[in-house]
Amino acid sequence: MAENTTYGKITAEGVERIRNRLGVYYHGIRHVGEVSADAMRTYAQGMGERNPLFLDPEYGRGSAYGSIVATPIFLWTVRAITATNLGGMPGVHSFYGGSEWEYFAPVKPGDVISAAYRPHDVVEKSSRYAGHMAIQYARTLFVDQRANAVARAVAWSLRTERQAARERGTLSGVQKPKYTTEDLDAIWDMYDREEIRGAEPRYWEDVSEGEELPAIVRGPIRVVEIIFGAGRFDAFNIGVGASPGGNHYYRWSAFRKYTGFAEPDPETGVPDHPHRGHWEETMAKMIALPGIYDLGPQRGSWLAQIATNWMSDHGFVRKFRHELRRFNIEGDTTWISGKVTRKWAEGNLHLVECETSCRNQRDETTGTGTVEVVLPSRGGNGDG
Repeated sequence: MAENTTYGKITAEGVERIRNRLGVYYHGIRHVGEVSADAMRTYAQGMGERNPLFLDPEYGRGSAYGSIVATPIFLWTVRAITATNLGGMPGVHSFYGGSEWEYFAPVKPGDVISAAYRPHDVVEKSSRYAGHMAIQYARTLFVDQRANAVARAVAWSLRTERQAARERGTLSGVQKPKYTTEDLDAIWDMYDREEIRGAEPRYWEDVSEGEELPAIVRGPIRVVEIIFGAGRFDAFNIGVGASPGGNHYYRWSAFRKYTGFAEPDPETGVPDHPHRGHWEETMAKMIALPGIYDLGPQRGSWLAQIATNWMSDHGFVRKFRHELRRFNIEGDTTWISGKVTRKWAEGNLHLVECETSCRNQRDETTGTGTVEVVLPSRGGNGDG
């Protein structure tokens, strides 16, 4: 059998295969259909969420919404929104790059959500990490049981060549951090001081441009938080956008049908999920990372959490965009900061825009976000 010289390469033919799939609606894997309070709570806890509005049904019944509501990117559990599962370039790794959301209504227990998913673009670029790169984009519309649009999202995946990344060795000098007792005490103290506005309204009139949001911390991230980052693995796990959905028969069926999708383990020869670099050192080394790395949407969630902590139960996230800039390696700690950058009225809506940012213990920016929030007004309009 002739050697496959294109496996693991971004080729003109591979990019063209992807282009031929653009504009087509895909069903994909549906994880959660009918939303339960337990699913919402499990997901929120997996993201490190502590706001009772997303966790406690009894608290939610007394809130401005009359129930608990879903966190901003909970809809990942309905349908993975990246273009990872589009295929087209066997052996070319895929990383989650970020997403942009627009929300029309809160998601509550009992809602039945469906999703229409459509890849819409592929762009070739150059990257410092692996050289030639292809960015795949997909759009998803989420609709409830009353046929009302709940949210829409655009997400992008970064396709890179593993061999090229290893040859460049861009991250070869990155070491796992070592913490002293004093370091950890400072992190735990920051956890203890995390501020959640809660039931006390934050009125639009009381907000000033340039105002800083109370900072939060997440980490040091460990393997258990990566594997179980969103509750039950493969049912709620948001890092496996190309997952076949299920194990044993389901996984083997997917690997046999899409032979270029499964990556054989170098020691056993058994095909396995290529995203196992999130929890397996061997695979992480294959993609030129110094260790296992986080599920990117976790950081996306944190970039929104700092704003939802601040806005109070009476606020509503109308738009949210985040980008991942660097990898979050096992052992890394993330400090999330934010500030108000814009304040304006739009009809009867009173809006605030916040810019948020993640930085690690190496003082690197690993992610950025923009959160647009509707706040209540003392005049009575715009209450979320």
